[in-house]
Amino acid sequence: MSYDIKIDPQDEKVFLYIERRVAQSDLASAFGEMLPAAYSYAMAEGMTLKGPPCARYTEFAPPHITVQAGLPIAVAPTSVDHDEIKVGTLPSGDAAVTVHRGAYEGLSDAHKAVEAWIAEHGHTVSGPPWEVYLTDPSEFPNPVHWQTLVCWPVQSA
Repeated sequence: MSYDIKIDPQDEKVFLYIERRVAQSDLASAFGEMLPAAYSYAMAEGMTLKGPPCARYTEFAPPHITVQAGLPIAVAPTSVDHDEIKVGTLPSGDAAVTVHRGAYEGLSDAHKAVEAWIAEHGHTVSGPPWEVYLTDPSEFPNPVHWQTLVCWPVQSA
């Protein structure tokens, strides 16, 4: 698959998430638990969502990945009364971005393409990458319609 990659300025987003270290092979089932739990908490607390679900990958140590999966929210809460739920931010600044179209199993190709593009264009990675799930699989069950924004924060060389 060919990817159109560009630098896109990102606004800081408050991020409500659950963090887990999981085997790469268990990532889909972990998301199936983490995202609904974060969503349920946000709704129960009356939080306003500020975009589609996201996941940030803070550590790649195959065969395991540390992932933060959750939702951008409008305002950071003063406290969180839940053992697993955390609040952080997705940073502002430039990011190398592309849209992956298709099943999630192909997302690693998008990440590899963005990493190569960053190196080829003289940028430096400035933080962990994240994904934004632009389509909801429950609304679009055929993976051919799925779109995922892949973001890698960068600094120019």
